[in-house]
Amino acid sequence: MNLSKWNSFIVEQDETTIMDPPQNTNQRDGVITIPSGKEPSNAILEEMGYEIGKKLGAGKYGTVISIIDQETKNQFACKIIMGSPIPDIKREVNNYKFLIENRDKLGTRKKYFPKVFYSEIKKYSWPSSEISPNPPVYDIGLIIMELLAPLPKRVKTDLLATGGMETGPRGRFDRRRVNFTTRDKRLFKNHSVIFDLAKSAVQGSQLLQNLTPNNFNQIVDTVGRNAVNRFLKGQYQDIDGEAYEALQFIVSEDWRQLLNSRQSQVLFLLTLVELHKYLYPEGGEPVVAFMNDTLVGNIYNQVFESYLRAYVRPVIPGTMDSGGSTRIMEPQDSSSLEQFPEAAGFIRFMQDMKQIGIMGRDMHAGNFLMRPSDNEIVVVDLGLFKIQDAVQIPDNKETIPIFERKQ
Repeated sequence: MNLSKWNSFIVEQDETTIMDPPQNTNQRDGVITIPSGKEPSNAILEEMGYEIGKKLGAGKYGTVISIIDQETKNQFACKIIMGSPIPDIKREVNNYKFLIENRDKLGTRKKYFPKVFYSEIKKYSWPSSEISPNPPVYDIGLIIMELLAPLPKRVKTDLLATGGMETGPRGRFDRRRVNFTTRDKRLFKNHSVIFDLAKSAVQGSQLLQNLTPNNFNQIVDTVGRNAVNRFLKGQYQDIDGEAYEALQFIVSEDWRQLLNSRQSQVLFLLTLVELHKYLYPEGGEPVVAFMNDTLVGNIYNQVFESYLRAYVRPVIPGTMDSGGSTRIMEPQDSSSLEQFPEAAGFIRFMQDMKQIGIMGRDMHAGNFLMRPSDNEIVVVDLGLFKIQDAVQIPDNKETIPIFERKQ
């Protein structure tokens, strides 16, 4: 992967200049007076010895900008939290402050969290005047951390896999379906992943399980194995004619567009055909004696929806599901992408968090950046985890690099 365009983000950072910022001389009893017409955050940071850079992003609890140390010229990112309720500001600042004091206790997991150098709440007010002799005092949270890079597009679509959807330039109302071509080239080379996809489709039909409780697992295993064997051997030249009878029960007319690669379409058809052959054996009685068209249609549509979910299943959940909603999903125990080396380390981290009850909340691609110096994915929204609990997890020292560093 070419990281040359991120060279500007790679900074040799001097922690001493961050941890001991210049004392502000324009304070009265701990309250900073902001000159009229000046942005409070800019005024405070300039007093601390930083030049103000460009805006890097914004979220629910703050805005992030780049700043430059006037003395060393090192670059950092600064998260500014203002205008929020005081408890929200304190919680965010305290989370980052806790990370400063306990980063080493995270062991090898610390690479997943940003290097934070400063996290404090400042109090500011405006100059007194005849109209307002005692102006109100406001709180502002300032968090200074290492400067990170945006995630490469391939990582966002292939690994963070936004449920098959991505956000366009016009925001959350501009949804575009992700093209998984790059991911599929690797996805369908892994036999265990293909088998997982086929089995997941059949397992996803709750109606089929209810109708065949005694031999449901056998159906899942047999159908999955037969479909994958045919897929790997290329035994699908006449798949369209063979699948005609089963496909007539599928309600979704745009299923080929939803599964936008030939490999995914073929594997789904093979799974559906093998399930149909199992339920209606040639020359024999149907497995379910009272099966009718309505039941068959419901089962096959459940199989399709289950296959679609498995195919676009994200490594980091909570982004966009296949229907385009923003519902929050829990971190998954496994993923069809878990065989990919880029995903393995982060999946292991997520599983580790889940095992002790630390669940990520509202996780989406915007809460993750990349550290250019080691190519690791970094969680930048510490509100997603209770860091106080995370430091108590025994470090199994099994985390692995997200990306192999290219020299």
